Formats: sequence, structure tokens, C-alpha cells
Amino acid sequence: MPPPPKKPRDDGYVLVHAPEHPSADADGYVLEHRFVMEAYLGERLLPSEVVHHRDRRRWNNEFENLLLCPAKAAHDALHEAMRKGDARVLEVLESWLRTLASERRQRVLRERKVPMSSPAQATLHEPDKQPKSPPRTESPPRAFATVEPEVLVLRSEADAQLANVVDTICAIPHKQERRAYLEQLLECVDRAVLARAIVDHLDLKNAVVAQRIVWTLGELDIEEAGPVFTAVLRCTDERPVRRLVYSALTKRRYDHLDTDHLAAVAITERGQALQYAVGAVAMNCEPTQALTVIEAIAAIAEPEYDQAALDTTLNWHRRRLHGRLKRQHRRGGARGE
Repeated sequence: MPPPPKKPRDDGYVLVHAPEHPSADADGYVLEHRFVMEAYLGERLLPSEVVHHRDRRRWNNEFENLLLCPAKAAHDALHEAMRKGDARVLEVLESWLRTLASERRQRVLRERKVPMSSPAQATLHEPDKQPKSPPRTESPPRAFATVEPEVLVLRSEADAQLANVVDTICAIPHKQERRAYLEQLLECVDRAVLARAIVDHLDLKNAVVAQRIVWTLGELDIEEAGPVFTAVLRCTDERPVRRLVYSALTKRRYDHLDTDHLAAVAITERGQALQYAVGAVAMNCEPTQALTVIEAIAAIAEPEYDQAALDTTLNWHRRRLHGRLKRQHRRGGARGE
């Protein structure tokens, strides 16, 4: 007697008979929801990837009810949004995940030269055995140009959706909820891609958007946020927003930060923002460049701020920067010997 094509499992999931599948159990069965998603993509899923049931019915494996999560953290974020009733967060998360799956399917079909109308005709293949990308062509330099230009174009829609997810999460008023969502997102998204998506797809000229993005990235202390901070300084004229950027930049050094622009704009600041700008320059610029900026700020007449407090700040950073220069010279001398 032939085995049944499908059978339910005790936990509610459905098994489908596919003995030729590499992940089939001893009886030749695989989980139907993963099998359906693999048929759509045209390649096998990674063990770390999770297939989510939108209506929480594990036996409903219609493709429209399934979402592919790149990691367990994204799946947890979906369930958290459903539990809390965060309809907007759930909407942008689902849109982003659908776009990721769609673009992955298009890439697989393009590489295997299968017509777009018949994805199921493609035999499954391992993700780590995909054909290599074509040779890289010359393109303008970019802070995160680590993949081929055509891939960047194909991912633009997914990056736009990712930016919408970040913008929506950053608008959550409760700090702990906002932080929990973003930490889950960071577990399944490359942080350089996240920063690029924010710069390319969010209106950082809008003071409200820029302020909540800067606040959240500074709160999470994301090292790859340097390009975001540079973009905000370039396009935002609101002094409170720039002060937030300077405050974040006083806590650590950031990669891919335009220190020349930071030094130039710091000299133009006035009021309390000037003191924050001094700390940002001292932390992120090279000591010689930072000392030049500090001396230029010290020469400004009427800084619209408490002169005694500003002088104290400048002197403290002078001592630190001179100490850094001395240590650099000592290390250079030791290497020369």
C-alpha cells in the first residue's frame, strides 16, 4: 500500500511525502510549509531560516499564508508584533519579508535560466552552491559597495522596505519595545546594509525622521552608523538634531564617517551644540586635525555659550589629544628601532 501523500503531525504541522528530498525523514516525509517555500524559491532553505504562518494555523500551508524569515529573530519579531497588536510594525515586517523572498526567487531563476512563469520546474539546489556572480565592473565609490552593482539594484526594493521597517520601529514611543524590535532585526540583517538602506531610502532632511533615527542608532551604539550620521549632518539644518549626532559621536569612533565634513561643520556651530561638536571631533578625527579644529573654535568671539565652560571643555580635550599624539610617536619610535 503506497504511503499517504500527506499526514498531520501531533504538533499541528503537516508532513508531505517526498522521499527524494534531502531533508526527508526515514519514512520519506518533509515538513510541508518548508517544502512549499522551497518550491517557490527554487532552492533549499538554510537550517537557520524559519517559515512563518501568518494566521498561526500550522496546517494552513497555502503560499499566501507563509512568510520566509531569514533568522529566528525575525520570526520572533513577527510574533511579538502579533501579540502586542502592533499592526503597523507587522505590516512593514511582512512587506519586507515578502520582498526579500521575491527578489531571492528572481535571482535563483535568473541564475538557473528558468522562465519566471514556472519556478517549480527548477530543481532544488543548495544555497552555498550557487553560481558565482559575474566579474565586478568599475563603478563610483560607495561606502558599502561590497557586492556587484547589479545586485545593489536588485536589492533596492528590499532595502526600501527595510528602511520602512526601521522608520516604523523608531517611531515606537516606548524605549524598551523599540529596542527589542531593533535588536531582533539586527540579528538577521547585515548592519552595513541597514545603514545603507537608511541613507538611501529615508528622508533624513525631515527633522522628525532624522531625530528618531539618530536617537535610536546612538541608543543601540551601532558601529556602522557612521554614514547615517554623516548624511544627517549634510542635509539637516536643525541644531537640536545635529546636537544629537554630536552626542552620539562623543561615545565612540565610527567607521565610514566623513571626518572632514564633521570638522568643517563643527566650527560653524554655536551655543550648546558647539560643546557637543568639540567632543565629537576629538573622538572621531585624527589628533592633529582635531587640535586644529579646537584652536579654531577657541578663536571664535562670543560663542553664545558660557565661555568658562567652553574653555574647560577645550582644555580637557587638548590634554587628551596631546596625550594621544605622544603615544603615537612613542609607538612609531619603537617600531623604527
